[in-house]
Amino acid sequence: MIDTSDINYGKILVVEDDSVTREILRIWLRKSGYRPIFAESGPHGFQAFLTEEPEMVILDIMLPGLDGFELCRKIRQRSFVPILMLSARDDFTDKILGLEMGADDYLAKPFQPQELIARVRAQLRRSQFEASAPSDFIDYGDFRLDLEARRVTYQDEELGLTPTEFRLFHLLASSPGATFSRERIIEYLWGDDFDGGVRTIDSHARNLRGKLKSYEDGLIESVRGVGYRVIRL
Repeated sequence: MIDTSDINYGKILVVEDDSVTREILRIWLRKSGYRPIFAESGPHGFQAFLTEEPEMVILDIMLPGLDGFELCRKIRQRSFVPILMLSARDDFTDKILGLEMGADDYLAKPFQPQELIARVRAQLRRSQFEASAPSDFIDYGDFRLDLEARRVTYQDEELGLTPTEFRLFHLLASSPGATFSRERIIEYLWGDDFDGGVRTIDSHARNLRGKLKSYEDGLIESVRGVGYRVIRL
């Protein structure tokens, strides 16, 4: 096995108030070549995010001062950095809320450190791949998807889409009229690391449909028992 202890793959911000979990993350992240920086509360975590500009954020849900959901939302308003949420509660509702707030992945405690590292690597690979892709646009009616900036505009007015909503819209708008199954959408959004239910997609599709409806109604269609598609314009 290659010793990666002296390799620096980048900074990872860990916002966690439990000292035992922090120590586990410190050991395994450093062992895997990352440079972890730590904060023990929501407000300190947000300040560290602004000053340190990490490549990824790992945050707990139950944080003093500012909970993980709100911290995730504040970070997501400013950055597309990968966010992995941790929680002592393996609750499906928490998973859905975390993903809707903009998290890219969710892991319940207690976790195997090896699995966490695998998820970190997967998220960073995906982020680096998207960042290195050539600048391009997709025009769907009066909507324009900027694939480099990962934002959507409608007649030059920007829509406030979350990263997951953007990627879902990107997938659907890349092939208008084509139906994508929930399983295919999950594979595109999260790869093999996703352990939630297929109905998670329904929540994201509902939120995306609601935001698009403010501009044009009826763009996203549900295909009963299968998945979703956007209409041809």
